[in-house]
Amino acid sequence: MVMEESVEARPTPDGDDPAVNPWQQLALSRVGQTVGGRLVLEKVLGMGGTATVYAARHRNGRALAVKVLHPEYAHHAGVRQRFLAEGYAANKVDHPDAVAVLDEGEDAEGNVFIVMELLRGQSLLDLLYERDKLPTEQVIFAALRVLDVLAVAHDRGVVHRDIKPGNLFLTDDGAIKVLDFGIARVEGNPGAFATRPGTTLGTPAFMAPELAAGRLEQLDALTDIWAVGATMFQLLSGEPVHPSQTDNELLVLAATRPARSLAKVRPDLEPWLVQVVDRALSFERKERWPNARAMIAALAEPAQRAGLAQAAAARHLLLVSETAPEMELPPSRPPPAGGLRSTLGWLAVLALLAAGGASVLLLQRHAAEQPAASATISAPRPPADVLLPQQAGASGAQPVAVSPIATLPSAAPALVAARRPSPANAPKTKAVSPPPPSVATAHAGNSSNPLFFPTQ
Repeated sequence: MVMEESVEARPTPDGDDPAVNPWQQLALSRVGQTVGGRLVLEKVLGMGGTATVYAARHRNGRALAVKVLHPEYAHHAGVRQRFLAEGYAANKVDHPDAVAVLDEGEDAEGNVFIVMELLRGQSLLDLLYERDKLPTEQVIFAALRVLDVLAVAHDRGVVHRDIKPGNLFLTDDGAIKVLDFGIARVEGNPGAFATRPGTTLGTPAFMAPELAAGRLEQLDALTDIWAVGATMFQLLSGEPVHPSQTDNELLVLAATRPARSLAKVRPDLEPWLVQVVDRALSFERKERWPNARAMIAALAEPAQRAGLAQAAAARHLLLVSETAPEMELPPSRPPPAGGLRSTLGWLAVLALLAAGGASVLLLQRHAAEQPAASATISAPRPPADVLLPQQAGASGAQPVAVSPIATLPSAAPALVAARRPSPANAPKTKAVSPPPPSVATAHAGNSSNPLFFPTQ
């Protein structure tokens, strides 16, 4: 299995020795050049295995960020295609906490680039390097913001595939931005985001078991949920989920070993927080949080009760999520509506049985009174096209429950009067009322709403 590292934006301090990283020497040599005929590269912000990120200035004076593909990959069809597809994935999500991709292109010099909003601040990875581990409140706040982005992304068929501290950016005004949709998988556009057989993309420390094992057919929203759990684990403890010496060893561990509990490295944390992270890191996919909104609810509610101010600032996430932590189905899949339909069906059956019972009682009373009535008037035969129950049984046809009054000719009013049961002796049947129109209307109006539950 070949592992290709995705681009991870890392600020490059001024004065670093370019000889330490050959890519850095190339990146620094580009500073001052113009890309796309309108973007002047001013400073290296970070670099990764396939591209370098620069602070740039548009010819109209606007400060922007420009990501430029390394020259050796500019003619590599697969890498180039994935690189340019980042803007499509990010803009499909269209969330204020996802980095905005403004433009993309290729110039006459062969530079392949995308243009993004320029963020001022630092990634959570750099913050982790400075502090060893981050405060619990800050980690919960960041997780809530990331999960909110993922909830929208998953609803729109986008799986990020590379959630990690290096791709989460803390801006100077306190916002969290999700970066790098370069290896995202987008539903309905598999060609631009496909991965070659035997190849996996991402960062090993944050790969879910199915991704590390190369089971790409299982790659979906639950893969991102695992990555959020791994990110929280590292930010809270300063350690990866699976300690290892090499990336290859890490891939094997991720693909074959369940994650250790967060309590083993941070026994001082609240049990509810440990439970949330551990469940996100479940080896079995069906045991993870079923969707991003369920994990939001599981984090936000206890954080608010604990008085964590920064987490409480994200309270609206819980209010708009409209889902419970233990919800079994993701919001994109509506719950089955068979329960209400089944109830209405049984009511209809009971109504038919009651009507049939009333008809049988009338027929029995008619049979008992027939001798007395025949002493004064003989009953005419019913028309040939009217089939009484007794005749139906003899002829083999299906019996039909028919009221005897309705089948007699209108020329025999005396017989009709004689056979009509008196009000005092009339059989009493309990009418089964159909369900109120409001119930059926409410259900019909909400059948396509995935958040509608008849029991609520």
